[in-house]
Amino acid sequence: MFKRIALSLALVSAADAVYVALTRPLVGVDSLGVGALVLLATVESLAFVPAFAVASLSEILGRRRVAAIAAAAAAGLLLLLPPRDLPTVLVGGALYSFSTATLYNLAVAGTLEDREEALRRYALAGFSMSLGWGIGSSAAWPLYYTVGPLGAAASVLALVASAAALGAWGGGRDDLDAIEAMKHPFRTLGFLLPVAAAGSALHTVGMSAYGVDLDRALSFLLASETQGRMLYGLFRGGLPVLLEAALRLRGSKLVERFGGARLLLASIWLSALLYSLLPLMPAHAMVAAWFAVVAAFTLYDVALYALVAERLDGLEGAAVGALSLASSAGNLAVAAFEGWLAVKAVYALVAVGLAAAATAPVFAETRRVAGERLFAATLLAEREVEAVEPAAGASAIHG
Repeated sequence: MFKRIALSLALVSAADAVYVALTRPLVGVDSLGVGALVLLATVESLAFVPAFAVASLSEILGRRRVAAIAAAAAAGLLLLLPPRDLPTVLVGGALYSFSTATLYNLAVAGTLEDREEALRRYALAGFSMSLGWGIGSSAAWPLYYTVGPLGAAASVLALVASAAALGAWGGGRDDLDAIEAMKHPFRTLGFLLPVAAAGSALHTVGMSAYGVDLDRALSFLLASETQGRMLYGLFRGGLPVLLEAALRLRGSKLVERFGGARLLLASIWLSALLYSLLPLMPAHAMVAAWFAVVAAFTLYDVALYALVAERLDGLEGAAVGALSLASSAGNLAVAAFEGWLAVKAVYALVAVGLAAAATAPVFAETRRVAGERLFAATLLAEREVEAVEPAAGASAIHG
């Protein structure tokens, strides 16, 4: 069954890569402007709310039905490309985002069901996602220039195939209440939800701005918009995916060596530093820096899900859905900064502020755990002393 899950994630990732590689330049540069791109990112985030509800209900309704709903929503991409007007773009983006988020939630939940193998399986699943992203982003613009907007239909077909792979796995349960299924992950994941919200906002702000800058940098370096677009997807995913795939395969070893919390904090602050410096870089350095951005995000994702896997005790679909919901809530912060992101100083402050917001819950949890361990150690020492004193007294009496 895991092979089906890995295939499903690869197809979802490839479809999402085509979507991102095409929509960011087409909507943000060619037609409706950066403001429309920010609104599109906002509705994409809002679509995670119903995706969370549906992922939670998958434990009750069964994954086959939920996967079928997600496959039908994938047709929203056909409304979005080519961009005609803002309302149509937003509706299409919301439907497509709901489809990819739902399928992603279902598939990732499947990788986390076996707690002992969760970290290794998520690393392998991440590897398949990396390959899918690399293929999708590299093929997006050549496909678009060859067959036009209808090339986007390939993404829709990929999502339908992903849903079909998941549809063969898992039925529903009659012993669960829908509301309880939705509440459960908020009790188990705790501090990870605000971390996911702030961390996702950081990466959304950084990658949205960088997506537009990367398109302009490649067009400038090649002195041709067409050639720049042909290489846009390759640099966005095709080449960096090699680094990402290697990091994901070593993800479990990195977590074991450095610890999930330390790896998470390091990746967050590395991302904040990169996003703050990118607008100041010349075109060639900006293109090269994308590899570091991809590496930082990969480490963030691996560390976050390693910490999630430690805390799961069932209802994986609802847990992954809640994590995605928290991420989408953080992404909505992008809308508040809309036009201000063009101001480099404000952009850098936003990146650093979001990194600090993601760091605070981790420090608080680390301090809480350290306090509990100290209390447990002190209590154990006191009990050992209490056990030794009567024994010493008895020895003295007999002596």
